[in-house]
Formats: sequence, structure tokens, C-alpha cells
Amino acid sequence: LLKPLHRNVANYYVRFTMPVLRKTIYSLERNGTYIDMTAMPEVRNDVEVGMSKAEEAALKLIPRKVREAHRSDLKLTRSDLVRDTLFSRKGFGIEPLRKTKGGDAWSVDKETRMLLQEKEGVPQEAVEFIRYFDEYSEYHTLWSRYLKGFDKHIKSDGRIHSSFSMTTAVTGRLASSNPNMQNNPKR
Repeated sequence: LLKPLHRNVANYYVRFTMPVLRKTIYSLERNGTYIDMTAMPEVRNDVEVGMSKAEEAALKLIPRKVREAHRSDLKLTRSDLVRDTLFSRKGFGIEPLRKTKGGDAWSVDKETRMLLQEKEGVPQEAVEFIRYFDEYSEYHTLWSRYLKGFDKHIKSDGRIHSSFSMTTAVTGRLASSNPNMQNNPKR
């Protein structure tokens, strides 16, 4: 398989790659990650309740004129609603800080929101809106990325058996897929 000219590569393959594949990666895939299904309903409920409370509090702080303009689709997942709430005359009228990477709209990313909270002259209601919006975003991310999709990956042994690969990540690190278990938060 490996030509004699590549003795160093063959040595690396035999002494490092194969033992790692045999022992570590095989063990990770076989053992999987245990998911406590008895705790899952409580965790889901806590996240959904937290998300709902933060959403309700944020929506109450949106100025009436913005709420009326977005009446048909009043969802915090829409950046244009957040943009209007923070920057438009109908909203809090805050001076925008920067454009999005595409340059077509004012940025409302996490870093921008953090800077707006510290900016002088920003109304207290806007700071509260940002705080509740950030809380909602964290809960929504937990729910949509992790909790919502876990069930379909849990096997009969109560574990998620991800696939790991040493060759698919461009950085040379170990990659995980179906699902990617390396992105899960500690909590």
C-alpha cells in the first residue's frame, strides 16, 4: 500500500494513525455519549420556559409603532425586527454602529449589541430589550441546535453514537458527524 520511498509516512501510519484509529476513535464511536432521557423532559421544559419568558419580556419592550409595522410577523428570530426596534425612528432611534459583512444592512450581531449596551445615550428600555433578546437568543440556540434534534440520534442503548474521522477536518483535528457532538455546550 505505501511505497518503500515513503518510509517515514509508513512509520507514522503504523505507529500513530492505526493505534489511534483502533483504540481511541473506535472506542468513542462504540461507547457513544450517554443522554439521560429521564432528565431530558425537565431540561427541555426549563429551556422552553426560559425562552418564552425572555421572548415575552423583549416583545413587551418593543415600541408600539415597530410592533404595529411588524404585526404580521412579530418574531425575535427576524433581524429586520431587531434592526427596526433598535435603529429606526419608530423604535429606539439608536445611532447604528456598523454594517453587516455584506454591507447591505445595519449589524445587530452579538458584538454590536454588547457595544450598544455600553454606549452612552442609549435609552434604558433599549438596554433592557437587548438583555432580554440576548437571553432569548441563548435559549433559542440551545433548543433549536441541540434539544430539538437529539431524539432522532439516540439509539436503543440511550446513547448517541457519532462518527469520528481523522481525515475530513482541514485543520488536522478530529471531526465528528451524525451528529457533531463537539459543538454541544457543557450544560
